[in-house]
Amino acid sequence: MPYSHVFATHALLQEHLVDAIIRDAQILPENVLVIRMRQSFRAGEARPYRVIDGDQFNTTNGRNLPGHRLANRRRCRAFEQQVLAALTPGFMVYSPMYTFWYLNVLAAKASAYHVLEDGFASYLPREEILKYINLTRPFTGRRKWQRQLVTEPLQRTLAPAGQALLEEAGRFYVTSRLGFPWLPDRRRVVVSGTFPPYAPGEYAAAVVWGPGCLVEAGYVTVPVYQSLIRGVMDKLLAAGVTRLYFKWHPTQVAHPANLQAYRAVLTEYQDRLQLVELAQSVSIESLAAGNEITLITGFSTLSFHVAAAGGEVRTYLADILRVAPAVGQRLGAAGRAIFDRISKPL
Repeated sequence: MPYSHVFATHALLQEHLVDAIIRDAQILPENVLVIRMRQSFRAGEARPYRVIDGDQFNTTNGRNLPGHRLANRRRCRAFEQQVLAALTPGFMVYSPMYTFWYLNVLAAKASAYHVLEDGFASYLPREEILKYINLTRPFTGRRKWQRQLVTEPLQRTLAPAGQALLEEAGRFYVTSRLGFPWLPDRRRVVVSGTFPPYAPGEYAAAVVWGPGCLVEAGYVTVPVYQSLIRGVMDKLLAAGVTRLYFKWHPTQVAHPANLQAYRAVLTEYQDRLQLVELAQSVSIESLAAGNEITLITGFSTLSFHVAAAGGEVRTYLADILRVAPAVGQRLGAAGRAIFDRISKPL
């Protein structure tokens, strides 16, 4: 069955958003192709539409130029066969504002390119979005020469410059009117009922910790992050918390050595704090939709969804900024102001 709607996702937020868009637009599941990115693909996932692993299309680079050239040629052919050959004329693509080469190709060939809510940048003013996300960074000098040697022409497709990408996008799908605040209403689609309530009442008043991937994003070292974890646990104990639910960030799970180091810190507290790990398949947004919870976070767009559901948000952002001031630059002044309005210090 040829596909007329292509969705790209890398987080549970977007997975829920995709399901709600399909529901509201009454799109037939057999006309839908979903590409999971950034290690979010789950083998054996049961969905009414087709789901494939986008990471298989990622290009490689390095010293072994012939080897990378061959690998990239195979990945390009796989994308052409699994995706391009299966699309109908006039297909539409829905994606976060990422610029993986295959998303650039899809956006260039699609009849319409729509943006899916994704992370903190979705809540920033237009000017800060353009600073926050380097939407396209053309390779120059030696990197450009090497990239040309190891990739196929299709894989060198560039997205429009940041400003043009925002202007050329059709609709922006969000879960709150706070999303993309600079957009006119006609281009912003607020999707209701995005998060189906999870286990209503079973987690009432639960305290849930959502760790961030500061190490994996390059902000701090593992030992510094371990100290941050200890600080969070100490504050929770001082506040009288006896049971803590937590869910690792998917990027943390993708780095087992780091995750082992984080778990080692938690074992130091297991005799004073009941620690309950939530499965990766559990959406904290859905948990908040079915229960009034308290979210513990450094900074995360989870905060918006928990607060909107009536929950409380407690943050240790001040502790993060002491060891990683660059995080403040990522948030920007406007982003920090928005976050401060919906959160309280831990």
